[in-house]
Amino acid sequence: MVLQMYTERDVARVLRCSVAALRRMRRERRGPSWMKLGRLVRYPVPSLDEFIRSNLTPPPNISRRVTLRG
Repeated sequence: MVLQMYTERDVARVLRCSVAALRRMRRERRGPSWMKLGRLVRYPVPSLDEFIRSNLTPPPNISRRVTLRG
């Protein structure tokens, strides 16, 4: 089994943040799970998918009907 991996640049592009911000998240132990392969930092695709899913915000529960007055 071959595990698909993202580079720092790939993950920064997906999360729409800078590589520096991604490194800061890693240093602060937040952000997606990562692994080091020698000097290289790689992010397993399933880990990034899980990170994104776990940070989704549900839509607000609108309990009353909003009417527009014209």
